Amino acid sequence: MLSSFRNRKGLGATTSLILSWPMGRHVRMTITLPSPSRLPKPPEHGGTASWAPHVILTPSVSGELPLPINPASPISPVISPPIARRRRTQGGNRSLCSGENRQVVVVVVAMGVEVCVKAAVGHPDTLGDCPFSQRVLLTLEEKKVPYEMKLIDVQNKPDWFLKISPEGKVPVFNGGDGKWIPDSDVITQVIEEKYPTPSLVTPPEYASVGSKIFSCFTTFLKSKDPNDGSEKALLTELQALEEHLKAHGPFINGQNISAADLSLAPKLYHLQVALEHFKGWKIPEDLTNVHAYTEALFSRESFIKTKAAKEHLIAGWAPKFKPANIRFVGEVVMQ
Repeated sequence: MLSSFRNRKGLGATTSLILSWPMGRHVRMTITLPSPSRLPKPPEHGGTASWAPHVILTPSVSGELPLPINPASPISPVISPPIARRRRTQGGNRSLCSGENRQVVVVVVAMGVEVCVKAAVGHPDTLGDCPFSQRVLLTLEEKKVPYEMKLIDVQNKPDWFLKISPEGKVPVFNGGDGKWIPDSDVITQVIEEKYPTPSLVTPPEYASVGSKIFSCFTTFLKSKDPNDGSEKALLTELQALEEHLKAHGPFINGQNISAADLSLAPKLYHLQVALEHFKGWKIPEDLTNVHAYTEALFSRESFIKTKAAKEHLIAGWAPKFKPANIRFVGEVVMQ
């Protein structure tokens, strides 16, 4: 976050400065150190002044100045009045007007990445069970992008959240420019474009691999009729994944993990935990490549860090599911 630079050419010199952003991006800009007489007057309290660039000039003391700069936008930081006064007077006017060599220290505070995700049911301070939220978190983790996670109690959504997500849905993502983006498909694409290294792009011909598994899983989970074909439909999709991994694995795009894996991993986790708990059902043992695949995904550091605890995942599904072996007759529950 700190990028420091020492100027030994005196006032009025032009030099280059490289700013290192928290997310690993670098921006090079050229600055001209102004003469003392051209330093802007600090604004009165209640106003702001745009200094481009904002630098502190002292002969020996390292000044520090927080700059709310968005790396994706032109550099146009704004300094608040209290900081302007404090920094303007630090070191005294004699220092600013001195002809000695100057040291410039720029402290950059970039607007950070924020993600609103589901909190656990009944535990608003604990990460919840939303697979789409985890997909976004996995993408950020795999790309080593620093972020702030905001847990949202979906049963008691705060007003500030409803202002940025009027439909009340998670996840929503702010890439540092103040714009909140919904939909995990869109969010992960934005992250890929903004932070292309390491690449998580899945080739188009593999992008749909496993895409029907989650819908087949939820249909089977909620099914009360063992003969409705929902189990067979799920097994068909899992078998298709098995064949793909056998030919192209260990991941969907071969040796390297990609966006398709990060989308599918949370869904397979839900499938594994929920079906075993509610229906006593497990992925068939003969799907050896699928088992190796889930083990590889679930053991990754990024997954361990972003997954919901099993008990919270079960609690998340419980209100939406009635076990198939329970029949309600009047007010009497018969098993």
